[in-house]
Amino acid sequence: MPADRPSLSTRLSAGASAGASSTVGTRSSGRIVRLEMYNFKSYSGRRVVGPFKNFTAVIGPNGAGKSNTMDACAFVSGVNSKELRGKQLKDLIYRSTADTGDEKRTASVTLVFEKDGKETAFKRSILSSGIGKYHIDGLPVSAEDYQKRLQAEGIMSDAHASFLVFQGYVSELAAKSPQELTELLEQISGSAQHKDEYERLEREKTKAENQASYAFQKKKLLVQERTNVAKQKKEAEEYAALQKGLKETRRKLELLRLFHLEKEVTERKQLAEEEAREAEEVAAKQEEIELLVRTHEKEMAAQRSLVVTSERKAVDLAKKVDGRSPEQIQLQAEIEQIEQHHKRKAMAAKSLEKLEKQQHDSEKQMATLKQELDEIRARSGQLEAEGAAAEEAGDLELEGEQRREYNQLKAQVGTKTAAMSEELAKKRRELRDLEPTLMQARTKHEQLVHELRQLEGKLGALEQRQTAGAQATHLAEAELKALAQEESLFCKSVETSRVRRLKLEAELGEMEARLHASKSDQRESERERRSAEAVQKLMRIYPAVHGRMVDLCKPTKAIYRTALTVAMGKNMDAVVVDDEKTAIECIQYLKEQKYAPETFIPLDSVRVRPARDALRQLGKSYLPVQDVVATQDERFKPAIFFAVGDTIVCDSWQEARQLAFQSGAGERYKVVTKDGTLINKAGLITGGSSQSDKEREKKWDRAPQSRKDLKEHDELKKEYMKLLTELEALESVAAVDERALTLRERLATKRLEAEAAKDDLRLTSTKLSKLQEEHKVIKKESEKASKELRTHETAKEKLDAELRQLAEQCAQVEDRIFAAFSKRVGVASVREYEETRIRKARERETQLLELQQQESRLVARLTFEERKALSTAAKKLRDSMAKDEKELSALEHKLRLAHEKSDKLKEVRAAECRGVRLSATECHAIHDSHRPPGLV
Repeated sequence: MPADRPSLSTRLSAGASAGASSTVGTRSSGRIVRLEMYNFKSYSGRRVVGPFKNFTAVIGPNGAGKSNTMDACAFVSGVNSKELRGKQLKDLIYRSTADTGDEKRTASVTLVFEKDGKETAFKRSILSSGIGKYHIDGLPVSAEDYQKRLQAEGIMSDAHASFLVFQGYVSELAAKSPQELTELLEQISGSAQHKDEYERLEREKTKAENQASYAFQKKKLLVQERTNVAKQKKEAEEYAALQKGLKETRRKLELLRLFHLEKEVTERKQLAEEEAREAEEVAAKQEEIELLVRTHEKEMAAQRSLVVTSERKAVDLAKKVDGRSPEQIQLQAEIEQIEQHHKRKAMAAKSLEKLEKQQHDSEKQMATLKQELDEIRARSGQLEAEGAAAEEAGDLELEGEQRREYNQLKAQVGTKTAAMSEELAKKRRELRDLEPTLMQARTKHEQLVHELRQLEGKLGALEQRQTAGAQATHLAEAELKALAQEESLFCKSVETSRVRRLKLEAELGEMEARLHASKSDQRESERERRSAEAVQKLMRIYPAVHGRMVDLCKPTKAIYRTALTVAMGKNMDAVVVDDEKTAIECIQYLKEQKYAPETFIPLDSVRVRPARDALRQLGKSYLPVQDVVATQDERFKPAIFFAVGDTIVCDSWQEARQLAFQSGAGERYKVVTKDGTLINKAGLITGGSSQSDKEREKKWDRAPQSRKDLKEHDELKKEYMKLLTELEALESVAAVDERALTLRERLATKRLEAEAAKDDLRLTSTKLSKLQEEHKVIKKESEKASKELRTHETAKEKLDAELRQLAEQCAQVEDRIFAAFSKRVGVASVREYEETRIRKARERETQLLELQQQESRLVARLTFEERKALSTAAKKLRDSMAKDEKELSALEHKLRLAHEKSDKLKEVRAAECRGVRLSATECHAIHDSHRPPGLV
């Protein structure tokens, strides 16, 4: 529908062909301002059509939505959904092709009506459950109040022709009979509202029954939804509980696995670190080799691919070639082989070039490393030479006379301090002998302290584990106890349910026997029981269903039973309903529930008249059958009159024949005798009642009793259904078994967890006891080692003090003897000069150590470069190339021989061809010489 052509007002007409239009007029009393639709039929979401003018037309192709706009106006005006091309209100809700069917949408149409400058919003909506709601100016109202308000504005949904003209309605109107036109005019004019009080009360009764039916359906739907929700809730809770238990079990299992894995990780971590360091070194060394290997492998793979491709091409080409000689095939193969050798030679040359370049770079790097190594070794030798020279130079670098004096003074010092020097040397020897013992004692003490700390850490971890294990054991035992109690309660509840189930089954069996023993079921066949069951269900579901004809009336006298049975025929078992709509819904229900078909007589569409008075004035025993039928409810008379028609009943066959065939008025009658002989208006005679009529005639006798039995039967069935519902509410045996199995599995699992927790606690306690004993032993050894260490340290301190004292005494003697010499030389003391020389010697040693470390690293790198063996690889590649060159030379030589042979063969073949051509020429010449003269 084009957006610039709004459509709709208070009067619409939609065409059927493409390009059809809708015309709109207005009433002086009011007008439609706009139309708001939400999820109505083909309109998704909220759509606003309007504002409307005094005259508006809607045009557009088929399927554009003109008819749906018309339907929206009719829907909001209160028109029934069946008149809007839908079986029920749900059919009017918008559905997309992508919907899965689970979407719960609502729909509504709002009509804004303006009168005397005031706007009124009429809204009719459809809930997702298919129930309709009504609103006026946003306030909820009942359907009756809604219709009254529309009628107050001159809008009558029952007489929609007064303001809505649907497609085809004009032609339908033209085809109506005068009586139908009169009824239509009454509806349009509103005179139909002023019927007598009886019809008003009847409408109120129908309305109350519809409301009761609506409430019953709503209650039934809510009960079903509550049952489904309760079941889903129970399943969800059980699933959540199982998921929680599974999660906890998995968590404990993973913790147990982690506990064992941590041990292995701890043990292998150090080994992995060492291997990682070694792997890094090896990886650094192998990186270049692997790169070279990968390069060669790629080249080899490419060569293999080329070889395979060439071989396949050669095979395919050989298959395609026809008539080629073996020598040519062999020659072609040798040519291809030579080409492959050339390609391999080129690739090998390229690889050799790369390898030689790498070898050159490696040799260059090796030369650099050797040069650096020589420089470092030279520097080391220089430092060693400087140290040796300093040692040879003596304690002081003095001139000849000073040196002699220094040596004399040194000798004098040695003489003076000989005893002290000997004692000092002795003490130093004792100190040197004590130092290994002290170091051993200190190492032993530190080792024991370290072991003690490790044991204390392990003890702390085991104590924590013991505490956690005790808690876990306590928790597992508590859960096990709770599960055992739950199992006990479950067994008791199962026993209670079992007893109740047996009792209910016994009561249901007794109830079933009573139901089967009831008169209703005893006197009915299986088909009749099914039929009676269907009618009973219809009467319960639809208040507008009143029952079978045989249950609603009876003959005034017993002598008329046979005649009434024959006159009614099959209509005797027909079901009487209020309206045609109810009849259609009942027929649909019977189809869905697979019941046998039934005949329905709707009271609103039955058009019959009471018997004419002339039929009562025929004389003799003639009476209209309508006069021999009695009913307690006058509402059912139209249906009864429809069933019997204008049939006449009489006493004898002679009277029946006389009326049917010898009537002087010329009018034909349908006549039935008391014994069941029937003469219809066409003159066909049915002699007496049939066996089926006799069986149906018996229903008059038991009909009143059957209704009583039906009431008792219904009460029995209600009680039976109540017991059956209680039995179904009990948990099934399979469900109980499943719950019992689940509970047993949980109990067994929890029992295993408790045992595992106890075993772990026992193992932890055992380990803790052993570690505590070991801790005591090591602690005792540590205390002993500490005492020994203190003893050795005390002895060392004593020796150090004695050494310092002796050294000070020797120094005093040396200072006194060298006092004058030191003053002349210009030093504070000889010892200070000698200490300076020692410091320099230590610096030389440090430098020498650093040079030795650099030398070791350079030697390692040089060894790595020498191990690359690039020269060997290059030699192998050259040997391979030489071998390939030799094979290539042999193949080329063989190719030359093959070419020479091929050339010779070609010459022979050419000679043969020339000979053939010459022979052919000679043949042609001979042929021409023998041709007859004049023959062309």
